[in-house]
Amino acid sequence: KGKASHKPLRKNISLEKHNNKSKVTMKILQLLLHLYIFLHNILDANAFSGATPSSSRHSLMKIFSAAPQPRRNLKKRRNRRRRHEKIDDFPWDTAESRPLVQSSRIEAGEDYWIDEKELEESLKREEEAKNRKPIEGEISQDKLWEETLAPYKQNWIGYFSVFIVTVATIVIKFPELLDPPSPLIPDL
Repeated sequence: KGKASHKPLRKNISLEKHNNKSKVTMKILQLLLHLYIFLHNILDANAFSGATPSSSRHSLMKIFSAAPQPRRNLKKRRNRRRRHEKIDDFPWDTAESRPLVQSSRIEAGEDYWIDEKELEESLKREEEAKNRKPIEGEISQDKLWEETLAPYKQNWIGYFSVFIVTVATIVIKFPELLDPPSPLIPDL
C-alpha cells in the first residue's frame, strides 16, 4: 500500500507544474487580449470621430512614444567643411584620359586595331582556301548552291497552287463570268 501511495503523489506534482505553466500562459494570453481590445477601442473611437487611419496611427504613436528630447541633448553633427586634402601620387600629366560617352566611331565598330602579322596570315589562309584542290568526295560550292536552290526554281506544285487561288479569287469577285451568255433572239 505504501508504494502505491507514492506513485499518485508524483503524478500530482507533475500535474501541478503543468497547471502552473498553463496558468501563466493563460495570464499572458489574457493580457494580450486586453491590450488588443484597448487598441481596437482607440482605433474605433478615432474612426467615429472622423479621423483618418493615418491620424489614428499618429495618435497611437503619441500615446506609446516617449517625449522628444530637447535639441541641446541631441548628438552634435560633424562639421563637413573641414576636409583634409589628401596627397595624390597619381601621375595625372602622363595618364591617358578617355571620355565617359563613347564616340560614334566606337559604336559603329571603327575602333579596332589591325595587327599587320595577323592580317598577312589571314590573307594567306583565304588564298590557300581558294586555291586548294577539292578533297575526294567534297562537293564544290557552285554545285551545292545549285542543289540548294533547285527545289525553289522547279516548284510546279507551288505554281499550280497560286493558279488555283487566283482563279478562285476571280470567281468570287466576278460571279457573272460563270453565267453562260444568253443568245439574242429578235422578237417577230
